[in-house]
Amino acid sequence: MYPNRLSTLFLGLLLSSLGQALGQDGLPPTIRVTHGPMLGRPATNSMSLWMRTKRPGPVKVLFGRDKDAFDLEAVLETTDITRDNTGILK
Repeated sequence: MYPNRLSTLFLGLLLSSLGQALGQDGLPPTIRVTHGPMLGRPATNSMSLWMRTKRPGPVKVLFGRDKDAFDLEAVLETTDITRDNTGILK
């Protein structure tokens, strides 16, 4: 029951923070996800999403119930260096 519903929900998962260029400090100008996403804690209408970023910063996740429409979003204000730049969206 859960796999079909959740795979449909997250089929359109897209992380929008995957910049490639380097800034003057030699670091990417956008926050880049380096590990993840990993899904967990499935519930009827929700799922937790874990990720790690190259440096602290915000992460926006676009997703949808339809593979052709990323019409929903979740935003993590910032990952945290004290937690090894990891964050969990619930």
